[in-house]
Amino acid sequence: MQRLKNTIRSFALAIAAAFFILLVIEISLRLIPQGRLQNIFGDFANRDVYQNNKASGYCLKPNLSTIFEGHRLITNSRGLRDREYNANEKTDLKILALGDSFTFGEGVEMEETYAKVLERILKEQYTGKNIEVINTGVPGYGNDQELRVLKKDGKYYKPDLVLVGFYVGNDFLDNQIGGVKRRRVKDNGFLYDIYIENKIDEDLERKFPALLFCHIDRYLKEKSLAYFLIKSRIENLLWKWGISEFYSQYAILDMENFPYFENPLPEKYKKGFELTVSIIKEIKKESEKLGAGVVVVLIPAGFQVYEASFDGLMTEYHLNKRNYNMESLNSLLAERLNSDGIMVIDLLPKLRQEAKSDNGLYSWGHWRSKAHRIAAEEIYRFMEASRIIF
Repeated sequence: MQRLKNTIRSFALAIAAAFFILLVIEISLRLIPQGRLQNIFGDFANRDVYQNNKASGYCLKPNLSTIFEGHRLITNSRGLRDREYNANEKTDLKILALGDSFTFGEGVEMEETYAKVLERILKEQYTGKNIEVINTGVPGYGNDQELRVLKKDGKYYKPDLVLVGFYVGNDFLDNQIGGVKRRRVKDNGFLYDIYIENKIDEDLERKFPALLFCHIDRYLKEKSLAYFLIKSRIENLLWKWGISEFYSQYAILDMENFPYFENPLPEKYKKGFELTVSIIKEIKKESEKLGAGVVVVLIPAGFQVYEASFDGLMTEYHLNKRNYNMESLNSLLAERLNSDGIMVIDLLPKLRQEAKSDNGLYSWGHWRSKAHRIAAEEIYRFMEASRIIF
């Protein structure tokens, strides 16, 4: 009996000690300023970058100066990854760039984004002209959110031209899901994809123990920085050792997104296609109210540009390559938008041409600086040829 009591006492002391250590870690993490915290623990790099927003669901926090995905992230007082602008200052040409993480410039510095490169090209070609290309891109945005941004920032900036950076890789699906209510910032300062969480819950619906564990795990990660850090380190180790059994949000989204690349387009996905067209037409209508023109820039996915990437995904997800066409979706959208009087720049042909001699245009799914420069040059050439600059 005494041995049992000693065992229980030892176990209780061990639990109490573990709890005390976790409490100390938790308090310490919360006392460290965010800038220093992310320098010490890369796990917190994307914390406190976004804030919830009634109009678009979420947005970048204003006046940020931090590191995001390995690069400096500075936002202005309106929460844009750009410098401060005086909306009342007279300009000769003002362009508003809408878009998601590609327009935002995930993986590159602010001045390397195609919006800022385009601005420099235009200023070099038209010396003495006051030209601004304002970057409103936000990672994860769909066209519905970009429309909300245009309605909010368009009246403030009063652009002459609106560039819509349309990422062919997932914007159709983003519009189908609906971006405004899809993501939100939770108590721990991180942005969460509610759609993905619901999909995981659906998959675990009949696996009660796993579902319960999932919800407990999700709650603790949202409420405790210490738990978030420890869990993040464990997940990284499991991934490195090749024994991770955690859900991949990319796999979930990929499997729902690939049917858009089937040729012909499956009937059930035509609704998402038509929804996309209708939103872009609304962007055109809103731009016209401001007296601005609209150009849609089709940004291809890496697997559209590099056949090896495409083949790898087909193998990974056990899909039949013959059912998919990497050019048809771009052509279909361009033709449809052209018929509605909307100008389109398709970057796929140029990037494919460049990719023949450079296999590093993309990194972790996003453009490197060279691809941004190519995009800016192509946009400039189109603007010149179409006589929509001056």
